[in-house]
Amino acid sequence: MSPGACTLFPLFSILIIITSTCTATRDTISSGHPLAGHDKLVSENGKFALGFFDTTGNTTAPRWYLGIWFNTVSKLTPVWVANRESPLAGCASSELMISGDGNLVILNRSDRSILWSSRVNTPTKKTIAVLLNSGNLALSDAANSSIVFWESFSHMTDTFLPGAKLGWSKVTGLTHRFMSNRNTLDLSHGVYSAGPLANTTNRGFFLVWNYSEEYWSTGPWNGHYFRFSNMPEQ
Repeated sequence: MSPGACTLFPLFSILIIITSTCTATRDTISSGHPLAGHDKLVSENGKFALGFFDTTGNTTAPRWYLGIWFNTVSKLTPVWVANRESPLAGCASSELMISGDGNLVILNRSDRSILWSSRVNTPTKKTIAVLLNSGNLALSDAANSSIVFWESFSHMTDTFLPGAKLGWSKVTGLTHRFMSNRNTLDLSHGVYSAGPLANTTNRGFFLVWNYSEEYWSTGPWNGHYFRFSNMPEQ
């Protein structure tokens, strides 16, 4: 073997390793570059992952969800789920992609049907979705990532992460709250939720209730902190 060939082989191997690593740890979905059913996004700091997962391990009656979980925890621990009310029967034909109108959607490639969507009006069709180091999935302007059209932090499921939005938005009028799962296999809405009381003028009043039945509150916001009182019996 010539000296030139010996030199080329290690260099070629290094290039393959670098390419494989970059592909496996991407954190962004863009137009024309969807996330396939068996792939995942990983945040830049490596702490969070986004992809499809099955909660049952049952091949006859699986429940596949698209969600975000702790990437460094050995046991699957989802912190956000997109399609919690409509699990998929499988993920082989599904992908998360940027649609023609700039929304983030779960697409069934078999019949081209949309299984879930971020459902926002974007002024541009050129958008990207990035899994941030905070665990937030943000859909933003491809030319200016500071312009965010939709984010998972505004649509929590059962977990509150630092930086997520909990409260009432004066801009959108939306109430941001989080709600328990039905159980560990069925990630649809459970009976407990936490958030502000929607029909009061005191928007700092934080409540935890069982559907419409209030059973505990923090007490009113005094401008500095909540005074926790009337703790529920265990």
